[in-house]
Amino acid sequence: MGLTAPPELQAKLDACTKQALEAGYDFEMVQFDVANFSSQQERIGEKLRSKRWDGVIVGFGVRGNPKLTDVFEALVNTASKILPGIKFGFASAPDDVFPCVVRNFGQKE
Repeated sequence: MGLTAPPELQAKLDACTKQALEAGYDFEMVQFDVANFSSQQERIGEKLRSKRWDGVIVGFGVRGNPKLTDVFEALVNTASKILPGIKFGFASAPDDVFPCVVRNFGQKE
């Protein structure tokens, strides 16, 4: 889960998504516009309820920005409430998303 990325970062996120899918992970990117976060929380909750997820990764754009602490807390609290015991990963950059998947959920055989 993370902020809607500008085009120059979206390409890196798309490459990580492709890499995760090709490696055999069931992986989906959920992005949102922070300016409309409160109206998008229900969509995020619906995505979390849509199937059994092994984990959630939160991007650095959310967790690394002190001004977005409330958004970061809302994401973690929502995921924890909907999916008790869910595992969290925290990517440090767009090109760290796939390594974060492997770090937290193991290498697919």
